[in-house]
Amino acid sequence: MQMTPAQRCLPASAVRDSLTEARTCYRHLAGRLGVAWMVALERRGFIMTRDGATALTPEGARALGELGLTLPASATGRSCLDWTERRYHLGGKLGAQLTEHMFSGRWIVRRGKTRGVRVTTGGRHAFAKLGIALDVIESAT
Repeated sequence: MQMTPAQRCLPASAVRDSLTEARTCYRHLAGRLGVAWMVALERRGFIMTRDGATALTPEGARALGELGLTLPASATGRSCLDWTERRYHLGGKLGAQLTEHMFSGRWIVRRGKTRGVRVTTGGRHAFAKLGIALDVIESAT
C-alpha cells in the first residue's frame, strides 16, 4: 500500500508539541528545555540577569569550562521571552554560544529541517550534571 503525502507528515499537534519541548529561537535554545536551562544556570549562580541583560559569572565560566565550553567571564546575553512558556530563556550572544556548544557536543540534535531539537543520551547526562531534570522534555538516543 502506497502512502499519500499527507500520511507521511506529522500531525500539526505533534509538530507543535515538539517545538514546545525544545527548539531554537534564532540561534539559542528555547521551549521548555530553554527555560529550564536558564533557570538552572541562574539557580547555580552561573549567570546573573539584571534588567534583561545576562552575564556569565566567574563560577559559571569555571563550571561550563569543566563541561568543555570555554567562554570569557565577560560573556553576556539577554533574556528572551519564550512564546510557548511565557517565561524567559537565554538569548543573545551567550545563549547562541552555549547552544552552539550543545549542538557541537551532540547534547541536542535537530528534528529534521525544523527548529525543533531533541536531547540525546549524552545531552541527558550533561544536563543532569547541571541539575536540569529532563522528565518533561522528550529524549532520544
